[in-house]
Amino acid sequence: MTVAIIDGMAELQSLGKPHWVSSCEKLAKHFNDCLFHKYHESDEVRLVFDRYDLPSSLKTATSIIHCTTASLTRLKWPKST
Repeated sequence: MTVAIIDGMAELQSLGKPHWVSSCEKLAKHFNDCLFHKYHESDEVRLVFDRYDLPSSLKTATSIIHCTTASLTRLKWPKST
């Protein structure tokens, strides 16, 4: 069994807007059609819309963990002669 867990806002923002999308209803149809096409091989799909501005947000927690565990790289440029 395959389960797809989808970041809904990322999918929506990367979707693009065809010229015929002129209402929320048409955008919803386009969004659903694209998701069904993209994840048709998954047995189950979980669509998650999360926010960064909430203290208990999964994205906020992930961002904090990523920022505190990421190693910093210092670049040194040679002095020009």
